Amino acid sequence: MFGRLFRGRLIFLLFGIGIGAFLGSSITYTLSAACNELRPYHKRDMFGTETRIIDMKDILNKTEKRQDFPAHPSALPSSGSSSSFPSSTIENSLTIALLPSEDSTPDSISAAANTWGRIVSQLVIFVDDSTETLSVPPGVMVNRQFKLPKLNNHPTTLEMLQILRYLHESVYNASEWFLLASDKVYINYYSFQNFLDSLPPEASYVGASSLEISDAFTYCSKKGGVLLSKKALKKLITSYEECIKWAPAIYSWDKGLGKCYAEVMTGGCHPGLETFFLQDDTRIPLVEILNKEDSLLTNAFSLYPISSVERMYSVHYYYATIEYKKYSLKADTAGNMMMEACQELPNALLDEDIVQIGCDLVRGDDQSILDSQKNLIKYRRTTRYRPINHYQYRNWRYFDTNNLYNDETTEPHHHVGLFKYLSREFRRATDQATKEINKKYAPKRYKLRTIINGFVKNDPIFGNDYIIDGKFVDVKHTSAALYERVRIFQPIQNGYTVKPSKNDASELINIVVPISDVTQRCYDYLEMFEKIYSRDDKLRLVLVIFGKNDVHDIEEKINEIRQTTPKVNIVIVKGKGNFSRAQALDQGMMTLEKNDLAFLCDVDMEVNITFFDRCRKNTNQGKMVYYPEVFKMYNSRFLNPDKNARRKHSRFRGHWGGYAFGMLCIYKSDYTKVGGLNTKMMGWGGEDVDLFQKVLKSRIEVLRAPDVGLIHRWHKRSCSKASLTENNYKQCLSSRAEALGDKRPLGHFLYLLQDMYPDLKQKLQIPV
Repeated sequence: MFGRLFRGRLIFLLFGIGIGAFLGSSITYTLSAACNELRPYHKRDMFGTETRIIDMKDILNKTEKRQDFPAHPSALPSSGSSSSFPSSTIENSLTIALLPSEDSTPDSISAAANTWGRIVSQLVIFVDDSTETLSVPPGVMVNRQFKLPKLNNHPTTLEMLQILRYLHESVYNASEWFLLASDKVYINYYSFQNFLDSLPPEASYVGASSLEISDAFTYCSKKGGVLLSKKALKKLITSYEECIKWAPAIYSWDKGLGKCYAEVMTGGCHPGLETFFLQDDTRIPLVEILNKEDSLLTNAFSLYPISSVERMYSVHYYYATIEYKKYSLKADTAGNMMMEACQELPNALLDEDIVQIGCDLVRGDDQSILDSQKNLIKYRRTTRYRPINHYQYRNWRYFDTNNLYNDETTEPHHHVGLFKYLSREFRRATDQATKEINKKYAPKRYKLRTIINGFVKNDPIFGNDYIIDGKFVDVKHTSAALYERVRIFQPIQNGYTVKPSKNDASELINIVVPISDVTQRCYDYLEMFEKIYSRDDKLRLVLVIFGKNDVHDIEEKINEIRQTTPKVNIVIVKGKGNFSRAQALDQGMMTLEKNDLAFLCDVDMEVNITFFDRCRKNTNQGKMVYYPEVFKMYNSRFLNPDKNARRKHSRFRGHWGGYAFGMLCIYKSDYTKVGGLNTKMMGWGGEDVDLFQKVLKSRIEVLRAPDVGLIHRWHKRSCSKASLTENNYKQCLSSRAEALGDKRPLGHFLYLLQDMYPDLKQKLQIPV
């Protein structure tokens, strides 16, 4: 009993395993087919043959990528004998018979074979046995069996019918269409399928229609090529003997073929296809129409006459470029869809590893292509929109491990943890940065310990651009640390890294400071510089001073500093002419060398040593300049006694000067390239905005963000109508008001004045 029960269960188990194996193989096959359909880097061409998109690059590489080509392509294989056709059952495939024209040469025939002849389904060249050896690609058939006229003389009707008989006997089953064309015609094989789609079902004899007046029939002119369907070719060969009788000896082969077709098929050349068989008599330079999508050349199937070998290669480059752009666009679209899907799936499923394995299987053999495309993406310029003035420019924001410093609100910074969307977005960016570091230093594994500097630029359409300076520690040995910069672009669904500009901590920075008159602020600035220099000696202070007495006073102070810091690097430039900030800074810049890095500063600034690290990293000669936003301190008399005022970056102590563009890190060569400061602008303000707009209009990227290492100390500012224009006077008053204090303590002060002086309210017309 137990034996029978065991055998029964065993049979049931084996039956279940069989059913499971069958279903599993079916599901695997279905998923495999689906994945193959999703693969973004394989396409099927118009005839159903599977090809890689990069094959288009191979086509372009066979000719020089420019508008003017040499008469002969380099390293072309030679062929002087016939070769067999590969078997083919491709729908709508095309066999082309290339025939000599009136002025053919071996070079012109070889040019046709090595341009459009490389990409057509099948090509056979008919020449006489005395023709020189031709340079043609492998697989092209060169037939010398017929006693055709020598070059410079075209075939007769009889010889053409013999050629058609040969095609019928040799390659009839391998093609659906047969084209007779000379080496003076360019065949745009890319548009062949679109051309066939435009033909009615009854069309079987196609070309540039012409009229023979004497016998009143239409024929397809040989100038643009003559296209015959499989059915028409068979019918003509069946009536071979009669065709020879019907076609007079005086007829050229295209007229004789037309006469034969008119008698056999009781019809003529299909009309209305002149736009596909295009006569190029204008000889327009292709460089002028290369980017025109509506050009007649784009959709033409046949282009004639091709007057020279150079023109043949130029036309080939034109059509190959159009096709390459089409495939590139399709590949980019499909690739982005695939990467976005693989990026989004982990957010919807519990097990991220399962999704990752699935995406790896989909990529399969195309991983190398995917990696190469990602490398291209890494170096794309992420600035999609080019502003033309400072109003249109969108600033970067600065963040560290805990805070986001933002100039768009009255509060200078926010704690990242208070805003869930910020913490989640930053986590995605830092995780991506950590992955890039681990990829770079594999097999070691690192984790992010601290964000030293973080910059983010938000584009509501395209996504966020991140620059992260981080401290990464080894997972196993936390004492081993790396200090690296990673740039991440975080689109809506996926992200990629951008190669960092540079990381040179030893680069010398020239601090250019204009001085109109020597005050205590100048001495304080020199003392601050001495302290910074003791920790970072890759700095040089360039003081541009106007006034002889002022120079003497500064020299005495510098001598005092050199007693404690002998190697301090300070240079004095004696200013010429009347003082203006633009004039002074420009004269200081002129003393620098072409490749020097400069920081344009003011004597009122309090600079932290950490700023200079950002100044070096955020500038790249010829590519990027750094426009830091400074924190402007309020008048100490109006500081709110609130406990928050103890923080240096507090709304009660100051505000971010997003309206000021006076601080700048830039190379001397870039300063000169954009045109420098406008030295004709005298008096207060305006010169910094003018320079900023010049930089925006150039091809140099601007990194502008709040910088916690720059603080502008409050000082009195005089605004005189006598020395300022009306516009500058208003700007000066606005700046004084902006820097006075936060609106809350100012409001309290105003109400206090009203209580102390009741008549003041009425006199000044102060609202309640």
